[in-house]
Amino acid sequence: MKNVAIIAEFNPFHNGHSYMIEQLKAQKNPDCIVIVMSGNFVQRGDLAIIDKWRRAFCAIQAGANLVIELPAPFANQNAQMFSEGAFGILSKLNIDHLCFGTESSDLSSIIRTAKMINCESKEQSDHLNYLLKKGHSYPKALATVFGDLAEDVLTKPNNTLAVEYLKAMTKFSPEMKPYNIHRIGADYHSKHVRENFSSATAIRASCFSGELKNIAGNVPSYSFDVLKDFFSIYAKFNSFDHLFNALKYRILTATPEELSHIYDVTEGIENRLIKLISSHTSLNGFLSALKTKRYTHLRLRRILLNTLLLLNQETFNTLDPTEIQHAKILAFDQAGRSFIKENRNQIYFISKQSDYKHFKPTRTDAFIRDFTNFSSRLYYFALNSNSINQELIINPYMKKDGF
Repeated sequence: MKNVAIIAEFNPFHNGHSYMIEQLKAQKNPDCIVIVMSGNFVQRGDLAIIDKWRRAFCAIQAGANLVIELPAPFANQNAQMFSEGAFGILSKLNIDHLCFGTESSDLSSIIRTAKMINCESKEQSDHLNYLLKKGHSYPKALATVFGDLAEDVLTKPNNTLAVEYLKAMTKFSPEMKPYNIHRIGADYHSKHVRENFSSATAIRASCFSGELKNIAGNVPSYSFDVLKDFFSIYAKFNSFDHLFNALKYRILTATPEELSHIYDVTEGIENRLIKLISSHTSLNGFLSALKTKRYTHLRLRRILLNTLLLLNQETFNTLDPTEIQHAKILAFDQAGRSFIKENRNQIYFISKQSDYKHFKPTRTDAFIRDFTNFSSRLYYFALNSNSINQELIINPYMKKDGF
């Protein structure tokens, strides 16, 4: 039995994702491909453009066998927390390889970089923290501390994420083996739509601008149909912008003391939140006003999302990925069903809300359950206030043989 995992967001599912799964099947011929995927909120500090159920459906159509939700409190955090949240589940499953896409074709340099960072000295750790406090991005700070090798690897976002996967793998699942597939197509941050392999950034921009037809060649037909279906129901695609007024209310009705306890808030940024929020009517304008050398745009987005979702430091710091004893199923096929049966003594699989009644959750499990339900209500509220209970009524997609 050869089982391979992928940690993903598929926001939305595009040709690059399909290519990765195709290459994995061709090169490794796995018995089961397990996806651990962000739910309705994603790592860049945003709402997923379409909901997790539709994105999971696309992954199964592309050839994956099982899609499990990455625990919600970890899904919109920095790369380290994102990775550790995923491995809280993967470490409980029979997984032989972790597959990930990288800008570099040289996996050995990525592995060396991860090992070097894992073995940092106290002096290196202190220097890294100093640079982060000065406002350096995490990849830039790492490159400065660890030199040319790290800089060569960490200048690209998928390489940086791969390093965090490898660090988490060493910590949680040292027997698992890494496997990379060289990323093709447009640069991760490219804003221009290409013929076949545009970035997710460019694809999302076309969706938001109402130019859905422009991306038809960049996503598989089933993904294009799902995007059209979502838009036909909600007349828009989802984003944090739709919840700006809710965020504004949250900040205006909070005290500086309350905001200072939000996860990742440090050094008095709570006072800037309160000072600046009244004069802004859009998320982007507010972010631009907030940005400082010490707070990158991306970190601020995550802080604001944590603020909206009431995720505080004290609570988050008590969460322990090793305590995760359940996995929420989003979609599966027959091979995925077999994998579930083979692993159900190692982790409790959740397919519907009533399943939570049949196992004793750890403290971390209970928080993940409650946080997922609460945050999903806000996700659907941003779309249509009549749809806020979707999390409670939608069941996983099951692909049957021949369909």
